[in-house]
Amino acid sequence: MLLRDLGYTVTEASNGREALDLLDRPGSEPDLVMTDVVMPEVGGRQLADALHERKPDARVLYFSGYADDAGRA
Repeated sequence: MLLRDLGYTVTEASNGREALDLLDRPGSEPDLVMTDVVMPEVGGRQLADALHERKPDARVLYFSGYADDAGRA
């Protein structure tokens, strides 16, 4: 909602496969893809690789809900 409020066009996908399908839609040329590292069906790295095949200059922001090392020094 914040990105939309700031004027960005946001397209959502519920999993990696759906995100790949969105990349193949006519007119779909994202400047930034925000993706979880681990997703059902297609992982974030695979999604990023597919994105860069279509649009090499697009950027990817990875995030993850996993925090195995959180708080360790």
